[in-house]
Amino acid sequence: NNLLQTALNGSYSVQVAGGYLRADASLTSNEEGLFEYFYHPQQSYAIFAEKNYYASTYQQMSGLEIAQREGACLYLEKRNCINLKGQVKNKHFDTFIAGATISIIDQCSGEIYTTTTDRKGQFEQCLDCKCAFTITANKVNFKENIVDVSTENTPCIQGVSLKETIELELDILNPADQNLSPDYVNQFFTGDPSGNYTVGQVLTLKNIYYDFDKSDIRSDAAYELDFLVALLNQKPTMEVDLASHTDSRGEANYNLWLSKERAKSARMYLIDQGIAAARIHHYTGYGEAQPVNDCYDGVECSEEAHQLNRRTEVKIVGYKDNLSSSLETGNE
Repeated sequence: NNLLQTALNGSYSVQVAGGYLRADASLTSNEEGLFEYFYHPQQSYAIFAEKNYYASTYQQMSGLEIAQREGACLYLEKRNCINLKGQVKNKHFDTFIAGATISIIDQCSGEIYTTTTDRKGQFEQCLDCKCAFTITANKVNFKENIVDVSTENTPCIQGVSLKETIELELDILNPADQNLSPDYVNQFFTGDPSGNYTVGQVLTLKNIYYDFDKSDIRSDAAYELDFLVALLNQKPTMEVDLASHTDSRGEANYNLWLSKERAKSARMYLIDQGIAAARIHHYTGYGEAQPVNDCYDGVECSEEAHQLNRRTEVKIVGYKDNLSSSLETGNE
């Protein structure tokens, strides 16, 4: 086998298709514009080169031609374009998504650009002036999102850029699935796949709701609690407190009692799913004292607004190895 070398002025992304040893390779040139690829003289190759702010190009060559030329040389032409600075955000958390695949279709030329978000969830792409584009963002475990961007009304001068934020929503998976990944569970609770939970952190469960004047676990609340079961199973040393809340309707003392019953119901649900009772240190209720909105006593609110206050929260109190064995489990 022989070595394919080429020189490009700058750092470019190069793809070689049809190789004998590798059917497809993606390479990046060094500071001198060089890249290396082992080729076979009896094979044919299509060499693609692309770089932001330049028009992409490709060249088809046989292995014999490469050997005769002792390499290949590709030329990229500078583009007059507008820089798009994009970021991909978790729809329900103030976090950004790394490793999302971005596909941009140029509606004028039909050309497709692909890139990936960096560790901060950001990407850049230079877009042709006075044209429309369709941007698709994909990430494993998230629903695809498509947005439209146009440069038609943007001055095509150096230094001008566009900004676009694309939101991705976590896909709906079965919390009882034995193959449910820790990354997904962490995304579900915090929007962060790394799962860096800290002592004292409160997990905001979006749908631990109760019907008015009842403490029974609703089916949609059970779905959320099943994810808590998955989290506690994946982190077997984590121990928690439970706190339930009511809306402001009804008498305050009754709401306080009702919220404690709701916390008790949530605790019993976790225990019924196999979570050891000792891992739930306290369960308590705060009644109507801590609303998440302005629906206080006497304030007219929609049913949806009241429902937001009928919730259960989970506080991480520590990990088994770090907790005193003398801690008791029970109601505060």
